[in-house]
Amino acid sequence: GDRVPIILDQASSGTEAAINEVLRRGTVLKITNEFLVASDLKDYEEFLEHLGRGDGLACYGLEAVSKAIEWGAAKKLLVIIDLINNPECTVRSKILEYIKRANDFRAKIRIISRVHPLHDKIKNFGGIIALLRYRLHGDLGERGMDSDI
Repeated sequence: GDRVPIILDQASSGTEAAINEVLRRGTVLKITNEFLVASDLKDYEEFLEHLGRGDGLACYGLEAVSKAIEWGAAKKLLVIIDLINNPECTVRSKILEYIKRANDFRAKIRIISRVHPLHDKIKNFGGIIALLRYRLHGDLGERGMDSDI
């Protein structure tokens, strides 16, 4: 099975104050962030595998991903922060609407920061990628970056 790492940290005592001390130091946050990055990397690898197989279970770019979201097919989205922070109001509002809609369909949504190891890779796919629950008619995955971003 999978190995679970054990993280050791020190505290001045065994009291509740010591737990707060460890939390303030950021150990738990660091572990959580490492777990999330690892999970994102796994999702990205799965995305590439689906693209490579051409099985229609992954898509990228605003046009293709928005269609997958509208049909409720998107199960996981990875979106770079640049799209959300886009100075063009129409782009930003579209992205926020897509995220809200995907959330309504219970998709897992991850916002990828500029310092995340996947940022530039996802940016090359138009800044947004999706893993799909089921295949949609038409080949959404062959659509690349949108020209308006």
